[in-house]
Amino acid sequence: MRPDAPVGVVLALHGEACLVAGDSLAPQQSYLRGDARFMLSGMGMQRARTAAQALVDQGVSGLLSVGFAGALSPDLKCGTVLLPTLVRSQGEAWPTTPQWHATCSELLPQPTVNAELWTAPGVMAGPAQKQKIFDAHGALAVDMEAAALARVAHVGGLPFMAIKIVLDEYQDALPDLSECIDAYGRASLARLSARVLQRPSVGLQLMRLARRYRFAARSLRGVVRSLGSGFGLSAGEMPVKAR
Repeated sequence: MRPDAPVGVVLALHGEACLVAGDSLAPQQSYLRGDARFMLSGMGMQRARTAAQALVDQGVSGLLSVGFAGALSPDLKCGTVLLPTLVRSQGEAWPTTPQWHATCSELLPQPTVNAELWTAPGVMAGPAQKQKIFDAHGALAVDMEAAALARVAHVGGLPFMAIKIVLDEYQDALPDLSECIDAYGRASLARLSARVLQRPSVGLQLMRLARRYRFAARSLRGVVRSLGSGFGLSAGEMPVKAR
């Protein structure tokens, strides 16, 4: 790895890519912009693992999972900036790199929450599922990709960090949109409209989620501005180690 190698940034959703990389990205293609190399992976651990490994093969200096997460605790509100100290998935636990974590904490002007993050195999649709994970593991938020990046970073001997913005709050029930959006979060307007006509309650849920998204997006933009193009990673930081 070269001392001036870019940091590798994996983004699951098209909307996250536009906010973080400043533009839309073609799926599974890497884009070098400033001190970072970005890749749009799509949702889920397998897609994230593939993207992370591709970035490692291209010589990045570390791996960053950045984007939105769901709250597993009623205390976390939409827009909260999470700097996970530990990322858990079933049977695994991966700490984020302490030096990188500390630098992010110093650079971000807004209050942040140091918490454990749970990487789930699917969408946590409502409070019952969220409470079950919180009770079993103590994590405060959930995503679907970070643990995959942590494992790839560990195997490759690279630093790892995750930065997550709370989108859906603990009490929010997310509608089933599996037939309306693709793996990158891009919606089919025709299918989405049909879904709302079939179940008008979905329309109300989408309106609430849209308000949450606008608020969380402002928070994510602020994080990107504060951290700069290298996202707080300094040369010489130690790789992630498993627990």
